[in-house]
Amino acid sequence: MPSGSAYHEAWSRIGRLGDLLEASAAIRNWRPQSYYDAEGRGTMSRDGGGVLLTQGTIDLLLHYAGTPSAISAFVRTTAICRMETENLVTAAFSFQGGAIGSLNATTCAYPGLPERIELIGTKGTAVLTDNRLDTAFIDGSREMVGGETIGSRAGVQIQWHSAMRCTAH
Repeated sequence: MPSGSAYHEAWSRIGRLGDLLEASAAIRNWRPQSYYDAEGRGTMSRDGGGVLLTQGTIDLLLHYAGTPSAISAFVRTTAICRMETENLVTAAFSFQGGAIGSLNATTCAYPGLPERIELIGTKGTAVLTDNRLDTAFIDGSREMVGGETIGSRAGVQIQWHSAMRCTAH
């Protein structure tokens, strides 16, 4: 997710949500084999890692929720494409402030879905999807910021093969 008004507004509303209870992110992009055929892409030597390292939404989740005190995760390199690094991750967090959370990140989700961050607090909920922020508070108030689609479904903007599954060699 690129930075935009919705992300800055989410940060400014964190305090209004009350104590953070849960923070989650869903990053379900699509990358065809042609994406990984670029020299070094999807390798430790060039990228330093896969979907966990190269997706900025994870950084935003940690910016909003804080530092995890415990993490449990499943990480895979699937047969969807030939690559060295991980392209499918599911993780659960316990954050230092007491909140819990989850992360689902992949480059295997054809044709690519909007990236999403959800923050649930004792006084309300904030949901960032694309460049849109929807907040709802227990006092009955609601706010929406943004709405223009930028940066999500990144895999759809790439030229992809006619077949979803890439042949593994």
